[in-house]
Amino acid sequence: MAEVRSNLNYAASHEWVELNDGIATVGISDYAQEALGDVVFVELPEMDQQFQAGDEIAVIESVKAASDIYAPVAGIVVAVNEALEAEPEAVNSAPYE
Repeated sequence: MAEVRSNLNYAASHEWVELNDGIATVGISDYAQEALGDVVFVELPEMDQQFQAGDEIAVIESVKAASDIYAPVAGIVVAVNEALEAEPEAVNSAPYE
């Protein structure tokens, strides 16, 4: 059964967002990573990229499918999880990290 964390806000498209001191951290839900299966590639957004809620900001590819990741809130990218470029499978083992 997929883990749902009460401290996060979830979008209908299965992204989550955590707000801390005006900074939003975004990822995909445990349910989404389970549905995707083994993740093999993550295309992260560019630093300083500006976007609106609902904009496509990233792509995640698994052995089953490629899926767009949508911004659950508007903002500007100030940091990305660069470790996902080398270890995209971390999405499966720790979708909330």
